[in-house]
Amino acid sequence: MGIERRQYLRLSSDVIARVRILIPEQTFTPFTHEAAIVDLSERGMKVITQDIDEAAYKMLLHSTRMVRITFTPPATQKAHTLFGKIVWVDYNNQVHPPLTQYGISLEKINDIDKEVIQKCLETLSRKNKEREQ
Repeated sequence: MGIERRQYLRLSSDVIARVRILIPEQTFTPFTHEAAIVDLSERGMKVITQDIDEAAYKMLLHSTRMVRITFTPPATQKAHTLFGKIVWVDYNNQVHPPLTQYGISLEKINDIDKEVIQKCLETLSRKNKEREQ
């Protein structure tokens, strides 16, 4: 078993997000898709999607990709947008449609972002505890 190197606790999630990946070499045209946030922490998240094909996957590997993640946190009715960068990508083309997971490190987090993330984590913690019972 490996050593856990994460500084922040990650909680399981089933929140759906709209992700826009900035592609500078394509005149900054964003690649937009839907993804499920499968875990979340104060500084990052892991998402999973079936909306990325092999060409898009290769494009993600080309350089650091900045992203904008818009989601509606649990227990709220208001969408919120966070900014970050993709730090790792895993592409599985052995299933159909192909499945892509990637990690996002959150960047430029302001006080409102911190409050939204904290409330989201509190709600996810309660939901996860309820599932365990």
